[in-house]
Amino acid sequence: MKPNAHPEGTRTTIILDASSWKNDDDFYTSFFKAVQAPSWHGRNLDALNDSVVTGGINKIPGPYSLVIINYASLSDAPRAMVDRFVKFFRNNLDTPVRVLKREYVGE
Repeated sequence: MKPNAHPEGTRTTIILDASSWKNDDDFYTSFFKAVQAPSWHGRNLDALNDSVVTGGINKIPGPYSLVIINYASLSDAPRAMVDRFVKFFRNNLDTPVRVLKREYVGE
């Protein structure tokens, strides 16, 4: 069992609102806040691989169900970052991350 593994079939749901993201940094800031990553966490896909797949870095351990709301409102730069993030983890067979891109539906 990986160091950050939950019991089989359980995941922590992380909901990120992309409506205010203007650049890659905004995505990283939102994600790192949600998983309570340390301030020294690298802002690149290799560092995400280390903390999400390998584990033992973030205070909120994976696996995650990551829900990104307001994805359609993103400009090109943050949308490209989210797409790279999704592709990176989908291509990694051991990934503990699921990403659902949907729009916010009010109450």
